[in-house]
Amino acid sequence: MCTISDKLKLCTCKNISDHVKHYWILYRYVKGKEELIMGMPVMPANIAPGTDNINRKLLLNLLNTGNVFDEPLYPVHKDRLQISFEMNEGGCLNYGFVYKKNTWAPIAYDFFEWYFSHDEIKQGKIKNAFKKDAFKKL
Repeated sequence: MCTISDKLKLCTCKNISDHVKHYWILYRYVKGKEELIMGMPVMPANIAPGTDNINRKLLLNLLNTGNVFDEPLYPVHKDRLQISFEMNEGGCLNYGFVYKKNTWAPIAYDFFEWYFSHDEIKQGKIKNAFKKDAFKKL
């Protein structure tokens, strides 16, 4: 099981080091930006659809009803939020959200598409990312 904790906290950092396993990035829409980049996509971690659905709903609830950030975040229309979790068996779980009508909504995370018209403006690490028993084998 890779169930995200309902106690997770999104902490703000100036720069994310390569050693941070779980992190978040806030992207801001830039009118007129059309920046193409090349690269290879990284395949997402394999996760059971039911667990993935639970995680998405929990994250959406925490973003819209809780105080999940360690300091005030002032998102504006079209901002996007990437929440990324490194898995023990390799790969990453990436969840995407867009801010519209004063609320966060789920959106597919696609680095190339997001970078085309958005800039990174804030980032940080995630504390208490998974439930304590999330990786125990049955």
